[in-house]
Formats: sequence, C-alpha cells, structure tokens
Amino acid sequence: MFKWLDSLLLTTPVDFLRDSLYQYKSLIPGWIIYSLPDGLWIYALSMSLFLIWGNDYLKTSIWVVIALLMAPSLEIMQYFHIIHGTFDCRDLIIYIIASFSSVLIVKLKLQKHEKQNS
Repeated sequence: MFKWLDSLLLTTPVDFLRDSLYQYKSLIPGWIIYSLPDGLWIYALSMSLFLIWGNDYLKTSIWVVIALLMAPSLEIMQYFHIIHGTFDCRDLIIYIIASFSSVLIVKLKLQKHEKQNS
C-alpha cells in the first residue's frame, strides 16, 4: 500500500492526515479502526463481482461464494495457527455481516429489476 501511495505522490498528504487525526484515535472504537476496513473490503469485492458478472448468474454466484468464504476462512485458519496472524472474533463477525449485506442488497436489486421487466 505504501508503495502505491509513493507512486501516486500521496505519502505526504496521508502522513499529514494520520498525524492530525492520531489524537482522536482513542475516541474511535477499535472495531471501526481494525475490523471495519476489512469488512468494507469484502463488501466492495463482492459487489464488484456482481457488477462485473451480474448478467451471468452462475458465474457470479461461484465467484461471490469464493470471495465471501475467503475472508472468514482466512480468519478461521488464523485461529488454528494454519496461517500467520491474530484471530479476532470481531473480524469474523464483520466479514459475515458484510457478506450477507452484499448478497441481500443484490438479491433485492435483482427482484426489483425482475418486477420492472415483467
């Protein structure tokens, strides 16, 4: 990530924001700082897959299931020390909420689209 920031000439502005906001870190719950970004990542990934392959239900379903199982699986593997990392139950809960949210939103949008086209 830091190499990307360097290449985009964003290191200085990001460092400034981090330094300026550091004093407020204690006011923000830990799950927002550490778990929510991962949940938003898995949500964005699954929604992107729906946008890319939304017309091909089978292909979309396969890739979304893979994506949605990936993050919780990695967290569970951390619990059993199969991969390096620190298991966090909050991460697992956020992953599951993000996954179900994306599936629910897409399902509702598809139902709305089908009603409009029938």
